[in-house]
Amino acid sequence: MCENIYDPNLDMNKSNEPISIVTGANDQYAMPLSVMIYSIFRNLKTGYSIRFYIIDAGIKKENKIRIKNVLKKNRFGKNHKILFCSNDLWLLKSLPINGRHYAIFSPFLISRILPPECEKVLFVDSDLIIESDISLLWEQDMSNLAIKAVRDFVVQRLSDNDGVRGYRKLGGSEDTPYFNSGVMLINMMLWRKKKIVRRAINYIYKNQDSIRHYDQEALNAVLIHQWEELDPRSLSDLAKSTTNSSDLARFRALFR
Repeated sequence: MCENIYDPNLDMNKSNEPISIVTGANDQYAMPLSVMIYSIFRNLKTGYSIRFYIIDAGIKKENKIRIKNVLKKNRFGKNHKILFCSNDLWLLKSLPINGRHYAIFSPFLISRILPPECEKVLFVDSDLIIESDISLLWEQDMSNLAIKAVRDFVVQRLSDNDGVRGYRKLGGSEDTPYFNSGVMLINMMLWRKKKIVRRAINYIYKNQDSIRHYDQEALNAVLIHQWEELDPRSLSDLAKSTTNSSDLARFRALFR
């Protein structure tokens, strides 16, 4: 079930396909999530409308209201929708998480919460600040790729210590790049057709005693040679983490 908390249903821009964005958060990340949402709308320069699907892993009602108020108070327009989705959370809760919160597996619910006609989606981690127009990423051509993402800055290759177990058996080589799953442009047709989530979950169960980066490692394991690398400079210009950012303090006033 997706609960629509901000849907003015007015002045929808018919000339552009809405930008669909999925993220996931528990209540601990409610404030960083509101910052991320604010930063996306603040920097949106084009006439796009945005549909925000938030995988709700336990966000309190009062914090949902605060997130809604970020949009209302700043008058970002009437072209957008925000939906809190709790569909099939049992799937995430059933996965081996070794002390982590099940929200880390949020990308695995993308195909379950999006309408079937949605052909493309952006997945964005809830703890990012978006510093430029998100539509510049949205407009990139997907062609026959399952996803576009940025190569991870720490784990550069599948063969690295924190890379992918048994990468050679999966079709990789020592130099096969490893991506960061914090920002992904996803081709939903291929995501569904190639059963990416089912295969990723199988990888997690088979490697649950040694897996380190959970959804990210599993997605790298099943998407070998099926993704294209975004220019890392484009991501550094687009987004940065709020976790260690001094900018987070200046956004605290939003979350009231």
